[in-house]
Amino acid sequence: MKRTATGYVCTVAVLLLLVCSAIGEAQEPKIFRLGGAALFSEVMEAYGKIHERSHPECKLALLPGTTGEGFAKLINGEVDLVMASRHMNASEKAEANGKGLELTAKSLGMVGVAVIVNAGNPIPQLTMDQLRRVFIGEVTNWSEVGGSSEAIRVTTRAVPKSGPGVIFQQVVLKGAPYATGSQVMPSYQATAQVCRKSPGAVGYMPACTNWFKSVEYTGVRVVPLRLDPDAVAFKPDFGVVRKTPYPIVIPFYLYWNAGAPNKCVSEFVDFAMTQVR
Repeated sequence: MKRTATGYVCTVAVLLLLVCSAIGEAQEPKIFRLGGAALFSEVMEAYGKIHERSHPECKLALLPGTTGEGFAKLINGEVDLVMASRHMNASEKAEANGKGLELTAKSLGMVGVAVIVNAGNPIPQLTMDQLRRVFIGEVTNWSEVGGSSEAIRVTTRAVPKSGPGVIFQQVVLKGAPYATGSQVMPSYQATAQVCRKSPGAVGYMPACTNWFKSVEYTGVRVVPLRLDPDAVAFKPDFGVVRKTPYPIVIPFYLYWNAGAPNKCVSEFVDFAMTQVR
C-alpha cells in the first residue's frame, strides 16, 4: 500500500503534536496544596523550596490557617496536605469517613514554645511551677520568683484559636485560666514588641519561625525552663525536632488522603521526614 506525501505530512504532524504535548506535560509543574496550622508555615515553605530543587515538577502552594480549618479543607478537597498541631477529633473523622476519605497521618516531630521577656529582665530561669504561678496571676512581681522588683505584665494568645495558646494552658497552667487582665496578643510579633518595650512583660511564641530566630537580637530574651528546682534548665531548639528535654512542645502531624494518590504529596512527606533533627 502506497503512502502519499500528504499522508506522510499528516503522520509527522501528529507525532510532533504528541511529542510537544508530552514535553509540555513534563514541564508543567503539579501544584500540591498545603493547609492547616500557620505556625508551621515557615518551616514547610523552606522544606518546599529545597524539595522543589530535585523535584521541579512538584510545586508547593501554602494555604495556612488553623488546624481545624486545614482539616475542613482536606475533607472538602480544597487542600492535599494538612499541617496539624493535634489529631483529628471524632466528628472530623466521621465527616471524612462519610466522604470516603482514606486518611493517613504521620508525626513529623515537635516544636518548642519559648517563654520570652524583656532583655533587661535579670530572671535567670524559671521552674514550671513558677511559670504557672506567673501566668495564672498568683505571682504578680518578678521579685517573687528571684527577679528584680518589677510588676509582671502577662501576655497570651487567644484560646482556643491559637494552638500554642491551648498547649501552653494545658501544659503550663494545667487547664487553669490565664491571669485576670492578661493581654491577648494578635500575633507573635506583637508579643515580642510588648516584651521589648515593657520591662515587666512576659509572653510565649513557637520556636520555629524566622521571627523567633532573630528575637534575641531585638531586645527580647528567651528564659530557660526546668521541670523542678533540682532539674537542668533548657531553652527550646529552633525548628522541628524529634526529641527534646524542653518541657513545652507542640506536636506536628501531617495529614492527607491516601485514597487520592498524589505522588508529589507522598514524596514531599518522605522528604520532610528526613529534614527533622
